[in-house]
Amino acid sequence: MKEKKEKLVKGNEASPKKRSPLTYTIVGGIGLIAFILILAVVIALMSGKPSKKTAEKVVKSYIEAMNDADGDKFLNTIDPEGYIIFQEEGEKKFDKNYKDKKDYIKEYLEDHDYDDMDEAKESLAATFKSTYKYTSSEYSVKQITSVAKSSRSKNIKVVKAKIKYKNSYSSDTKTMKFYLMKVKGKYKVVGMER
Repeated sequence: MKEKKEKLVKGNEASPKKRSPLTYTIVGGIGLIAFILILAVVIALMSGKPSKKTAEKVVKSYIEAMNDADGDKFLNTIDPEGYIIFQEEGEKKFDKNYKDKKDYIKEYLEDHDYDDMDEAKESLAATFKSTYKYTSSEYSVKQITSVAKSSRSKNIKVVKAKIKYKNSYSSDTKTMKFYLMKVKGKYKVVGMER
């Protein structure tokens, strides 16, 4: 009797299902697609250039500072050390000098008779304010036309934007270049060309 029970118990056990090769192909295909998507996202994030939306936000902040002739807004949109180095050295020599920015800025402060970086920032803000305070032009961002890596610098991203400016005499649109750099997770302006 015991043998019959064992046979019955064994007979009631479900036999493992055999999976068809089609099932493995589908699961493998889905896994491969997921891997490719994740890899694409990682590569996009590693490319290091801001999205058009991010670039537009930074450029608009800079333009607002111009319109308001606001030195504090200006300082919030720039990386002061990078801005100084870009103004002094340009795009081509930027990386080398930014890498050694501590020594470069120390020498810059001495050459310009600034006691510290705060004094240099105040001077940058005052110069910016005086440049835009007495202009009757109003600026606005029409469109970000391109966001690209610089061909001369590994750290700089070049944003081309159509900027509309108007005053009491005329109105026009021109393309301006903004040079951005990622500093502590945020993009900051280090230079601008009209």
